[in-house]
Amino acid sequence: MSPSDVIFGTFVVIAVIGAVAMLVRSPRPMGVGRLVEVLLLWTLVALVGLSGLIGGLFHLLTPEMAARSIGWEPSPFQREVGFGDVGIGVLGLLSARLRGLFWWATGIWSFIFFGGAAVGHFIEQRVAGNFAPGNAGLIFWIDVFVAVAMLVLLPLYQLTRPRPTPGA
Repeated sequence: MSPSDVIFGTFVVIAVIGAVAMLVRSPRPMGVGRLVEVLLLWTLVALVGLSGLIGGLFHLLTPEMAARSIGWEPSPFQREVGFGDVGIGVLGLLSARLRGLFWWATGIWSFIFFGGAAVGHFIEQRVAGNFAPGNAGLIFWIDVFVAVAMLVLLPLYQLTRPRPTPGA
C-alpha cells in the first residue's frame, strides 16, 4: 500500500466513522432523508474537504514528490492544481456549517473536478500504462466515488429534505 493510499484511506475511514457516529447519536429520527443528508455531509467534509486541503498542500509544498506519486514529471501546473484543491477543500470543510445552495455549488464543482480527474486517471492508465499509486491507487477510486456520490446524493438530498410547512 502506497503512502497516498494510506493518507486518502484515512479520509475514507473518517467519513465512515463520522457518518456512523452522527447517525447513531442523532436525536432526529432515522429515515432516508436523514441518511442521505449525513452521507452527503461526510462525503463533502472528509472526501472533498480534508482530501482537497491535504492533496492541495501536497502539490504546493512537495511538488516533486506529488508528481512522482502520480507517475508524472514535476510541472508548474501543479501549483494551479494545488490551489484548486485547497480551494475546494475549504468549501468541503465549510459544508459542515453551511447547507442548501452551498452544498449544490460545492457538489457540482466536486462532480466536475473529481469526475474529470477520474477520467484523466483512467486515460493515463489505458493509454500511457501509468499505474503509479497516485494515478491508479485509492485516489482513483475516491475520484470515481465522489463524482458518483455527488450525482446521486445531491438530488436525493433535495428530494428528501424537509419542506417548511406553509403558514407555520
